[in-house]
Amino acid sequence: MVAIVVIFFVIFLLFKNLLKKSVSKKIIPDLSYTIPTHYYNNTTRLSKQEIINLINYLKKDYKIIHKLGGAIFEQIIEQIFIKNGFKTQLTTLSNDSGVDIIAFNDKIKYFIQCKRWTNVVGINEVQRMKGVVIDQYHTQGIIITTAHFSNPGKESANKNKAIVNIILKDNTDVFNMINKY
Repeated sequence: MVAIVVIFFVIFLLFKNLLKKSVSKKIIPDLSYTIPTHYYNNTTRLSKQEIINLINYLKKDYKIIHKLGGAIFEQIIEQIFIKNGFKTQLTTLSNDSGVDIIAFNDKIKYFIQCKRWTNVVGINEVQRMKGVVIDQYHTQGIIITTAHFSNPGKESANKNKAIVNIILKDNTDVFNMINKY
């Protein structure tokens, strides 16, 4: 009788250990994506596949967007425009005259300014973009931010649209753009 109890006890311990091992394996994929340190750098250029992987991760954990360098944010926005049928050109990282991306297709050409900010984008940034667009003899500009726009900034963007059209895309729009990618 004691032998049977010992055998059942050993079987119980083996089964318990086996159960622990199977539960400790990750049944749910690991979503704790570690951002490589060079993604924080404001001068890093990533491969197309790295940007696509990052966009796909942002769908799961959007809040990390504020940890990324500004140049990475520009590349994310560029890739979204490419996916939507635009040809693009990233401008230089410095002395870009307020234009980070030029996006165009057969019908339209946009000058795009990317602002990976947490603070409100104000009227000065909107007016600066209007000036850049006009200075380049163009009519279309987009400011894309991870923040929000001030009311005076929104009002400025809505003035004189026949002369220069400035489109404002805020944090909600960026979130939606990434999720539709």
